[in-house]
Amino acid sequence: MFISDFAIKRPLVTVVAMLTLVVFGVFALFKLKTDEFPDVVPPVAMVGLIYPGASPDGVEKEVLKPVEDQISSITGVKTIFGKAYDGYGSIIIEFEFAPTFRLS
Repeated sequence: MFISDFAIKRPLVTVVAMLTLVVFGVFALFKLKTDEFPDVVPPVAMVGLIYPGASPDGVEKEVLKPVEDQISSITGVKTIFGKAYDGYGSIIIEFEFAPTFRLS
């Protein structure tokens, strides 16, 4: 009751206090540094698999496919892209972006 009684008895103080809060709020809004499109690097990992002397077909069947199957079972994996070469395979894994994830 004290605050409402004070606001009714002294309206000029109440109006000045509210205008001061609005002015400081507008000033703080313009000083706030926000970006509509921030520079965010998506979480991506690349895995290289060496299988000497194997053809690309052998690398894909014996190494790349089983590893991709195991990686796809990980929670948070968005896409997996694998490529087989002579004696070498590479996998690019893109994870879902989780802005609440924190390193501590």
